[in-house]
Amino acid sequence: GMVDETDLCFIDRHPLEDVLGIRPEELDAPSEEFQNSFIYKGKTYPAKRVCEIVSAAEGTKVCAVYEQDFYKGYPVVTEHRYENGKVYFLAAESDVEFLKAFYGDVFQSCGLRNVLGIDLPHGVTTTERSDGKGKNIVFVMNFRNEPVSLNHIETWKNVETGEIYKEKLDMKPFECVLLCKEE
Repeated sequence: GMVDETDLCFIDRHPLEDVLGIRPEELDAPSEEFQNSFIYKGKTYPAKRVCEIVSAAEGTKVCAVYEQDFYKGYPVVTEHRYENGKVYFLAAESDVEFLKAFYGDVFQSCGLRNVLGIDLPHGVTTTERSDGKGKNIVFVMNFRNEPVSLNHIETWKNVETGEIYKEKLDMKPFECVLLCKEE
């Protein structure tokens, strides 16, 4: 179950109920033969390994519910407005495809995009660092054991080699490329 900082179970209200907009009721770890599912934005995803039963508080938007067994109809994905933001609660473990879809929606709703402004292949990340004087360096990292191509990029310059990339950046397995805007 959920516990406090001294490893004691909460027996009254969970301290984050107001923030999360849910009331936890039960936590379950179903075996593989008892997997459940839910529909998020028209697509079915698995609910597996850890599944929680929660009740949504008034004002909490239920984005997806369990489809089977005694869980049926209970919220799996919720959205709750809290102060100046939103809090999302995922009541079940799912798969990578769901996480990509869900976090993609969350990032889009917040206006967050990676610095290259493109959809990155799985296993590729970007991060931007600044020298504090107006020069920004973008680290593009391929964590896959295979080559990847990044398409539809703007014009960038490789900081280490001086090579110019227009529209496409081909990367080797586990390669890290440092880019700056071509001036």
